[in-house]
Amino acid sequence: MTEHVGSLAHVDRLTIGLIMALLQTWLWWLNLSELFPLYVRYLTMKTLDCTPSSLLVTPPFTLESAIRKVRLAEDAWNSRDPERVALAYSEDSVWRNRHLFPRGRDQIRAFLAHKWERELEYRLVKALWAYSEDRIAVRFRYEWHDATGQWFRSYGNELWEFDDRGLMRRREASINDLMISESDRTFFWPAPGPRPADHPGIPDVK
Repeated sequence: MTEHVGSLAHVDRLTIGLIMALLQTWLWWLNLSELFPLYVRYLTMKTLDCTPSSLLVTPPFTLESAIRKVRLAEDAWNSRDPERVALAYSEDSVWRNRHLFPRGRDQIRAFLAHKWERELEYRLVKALWAYSEDRIAVRFRYEWHDATGQWFRSYGNELWEFDDRGLMRRREASINDLMISESDRTFFWPAPGPRPADHPGIPDVK
């Protein structure tokens, strides 16, 4: 009888040990699963050359830094990655985009995701128009087609305002769409991806 009780106690200890090991593994995995999205975001930023040190050109702006800021924004938007683009805006950023008014990063991400579901083969060029200590004015042009294959060229102007960290806290964009034929396209670089360094940009109004 004593040997039987001892055997049961041994089995119970093994069972408890197994349960504890499984519990520790589960807790470890739970902690890892919470950290995993942050790690993926970090790798994405590194892969896209979108680390905070490269992204956050901060005020007060000079001509050189304003041009750099515009090009960084263009490259981010040409990635068509809502998560990447949203990182350039403050958590409470205020937008007017055409007739829409996104507020904060969550709404900005949702807006951009919907935009690039509708605007296919999107390619964008931005150009500095003017700048001050913490504001930049930009003109831009992008080409895209809808789900039917109809191509458009969209012309726009943006007003940007930045906080001390270099995050954009205010963006106002006015945009007009021109229907074009595919043969009228002017942007052809591999996309999604940045405009090539030797591309002329938008030197004229057309």
